[in-house]
Amino acid sequence: MIDYFYLLLPVVVEYRYLAVFTVLVIAGLGVPIPEELSIVISGYLVATGRMDFWLTLAVCYAGVLAGDLVTYFLGRYAGRWFLGTPLLRLLLRRRQLAQAQYYYRRYGPRALLLARQAPGIRFPAFFTAGMLKMRLTDFLLFDSMAGLISMPLAYLIAYFWGPRVTQALALIVRIGDLTTFVVIALILLLVVFLVIRYISRCTGVTDEINE
Repeated sequence: MIDYFYLLLPVVVEYRYLAVFTVLVIAGLGVPIPEELSIVISGYLVATGRMDFWLTLAVCYAGVLAGDLVTYFLGRYAGRWFLGTPLLRLLLRRRQLAQAQYYYRRYGPRALLLARQAPGIRFPAFFTAGMLKMRLTDFLLFDSMAGLISMPLAYLIAYFWGPRVTQALALIVRIGDLTTFVVIALILLLVVFLVIRYISRCTGVTDEINE
């Protein structure tokens, strides 16, 4: 990943927001360029004063979701054709496809909350969601919620570590490989669930009072 970092850094420095968005969309298509790499470069350039904090954060989030949507639509409208091409062997395995189908049929769109946190299964997960004709509204809802966990985490690590960006990148790689990342993701998901549940209860109480 470090090699890709030095390869992409001058491109992002030159084209900034356009480069960040484009690389994130391409990464969403299963190309072996981790999306975290573009996010880390963005955080580093923000920390060094070359890009705006909030605009960069918004571009990163939009790029992540756009890449996921492209993969979703690929599975939805060209999935059967794609399965018959040599590209299948390069981008995903049939075992990954079968696993994704199993989890979607068992947990529905909620499976996206964890699928987005694991770099190795994002493309198969989003592609399969399209193939299974998951409702677009469900996909957008759960994918956007999941994106609020992993994407800002990588961005903030790179931003606060600033010039020590290679160390930040190594930390993100370790977090992604270890169960610590899963634990953090589960805790954050639990918090989101409790907040949504609390809001739903408050809304229900308000409706009863009004009646």
